[in-house]
Amino acid sequence: MRTNTEPGKIVKQIMDFLRNLQKEKEMKTTYQYREQCAVYQNNCERLENFAQQYVEISQTAIEMHKREAAYIQYASGGEVFHRGYYCPSPSIDFFSGKSNRGRIITRPTKKSKISYIYYFDRLDRLLCVCKNPNTQVETKEMIISAQDSFIGLTFDQQNNLTAISECKYSDEKIQSYSMGIYYYGSKHISDYMKETYTYNESILQSTDMFDFIPATLFLRHNKIVFQYDAGKIVAYQSLEYDVREDNLSSKEVHTYEIPKKGRNKL
Repeated sequence: MRTNTEPGKIVKQIMDFLRNLQKEKEMKTTYQYREQCAVYQNNCERLENFAQQYVEISQTAIEMHKREAAYIQYASGGEVFHRGYYCPSPSIDFFSGKSNRGRIITRPTKKSKISYIYYFDRLDRLLCVCKNPNTQVETKEMIISAQDSFIGLTFDQQNNLTAISECKYSDEKIQSYSMGIYYYGSKHISDYMKETYTYNESILQSTDMFDFIPATLFLRHNKIVFQYDAGKIVAYQSLEYDVREDNLSSKEVHTYEIPKKGRNKL
């Protein structure tokens, strides 16, 4: 005589199988996520170690950079952006609200509001950046050539390291730009962001943006895809990725039209 125990066992086996499958997926996802985080963790540690070479000699090194300058430029405004007018990101202008890079002052006077002083070498490479000069919030950044990249170290008035940036170039086009907020108390980067750029025949097509917090292993990935008309950017799509699943979250896709006033060529 048959009982209901057999169907019950089959259901239980199916449920157990599905639970184990879910656990395996979660373990795999966690492992992949940690692997992705490890890449950015290593970037932070590499930049921290590089910066330590200059922490004790920052003031001397900055003055040496200034003395090597072939010419100087001045700018007003742009305080929201890293390096103001010469912010390395080629796409930040389009999603920064009403903020802008400021403007270059060709003939500064005593009445000019100087937000930045830029020091360049004979090859037009940026050596040093003074932000808010002669104020209580003045910062100084020196840019150092390191193999295939340029690393910027920013110091406050007390010569404390506050930020580390890195730019990589190929064929005179920036390929990636990263910035780490450095907490000198712990001697570690507390927040890290990186942008990577995709080009088509030297025209910027998209920007991948990564935000990483080392202490909590938080990682976020957004992508900006640009739309062109007559050589000008007229709109862009903002896409958010589910980093843990490594898939595009279809719920987080937005398209933004750029006002005609702000449609610049890249």
